[in-house]
Amino acid sequence: MEFITPQHFLDLMGEQEKIIEAARAKIESFRELAEKCPPPQSRRPAVASDIFEGAIIWHERNTKEEVVGGVTLPALGDYWQIVMRPTHYGEPFKAYVAEDGGNYGLHGAYVEIPSEEKNDLG
Repeated sequence: MEFITPQHFLDLMGEQEKIIEAARAKIESFRELAEKCPPPQSRRPAVASDIFEGAIIWHERNTKEEVVGGVTLPALGDYWQIVMRPTHYGEPFKAYVAEDGGNYGLHGAYVEIPSEEKNDLG
């Protein structure tokens, strides 16, 4: 019967955790680059059929400074989320769970119109 010692296991686990940590750092740097991407110019409102695992859904957010209750909110611009798990497809506020663990819906959501779809629309 093959086995390794608990210490060997601990050493191997530590090595693998360093690899995972390095991969997470790379993913985070890629995310920071992707977050700088401007919203798509060619877009349409998101509908229930747009909600599937791996879909990229954009959401409208204030594009100019606003004062709410005496507090100035900065202009943040639109943002995107990746659908990790569809929940209530047509729901305005809880259509899917995104990779950040939050629930997002179709209210103010839109998707980029791919080139093929643009051609079909004229």
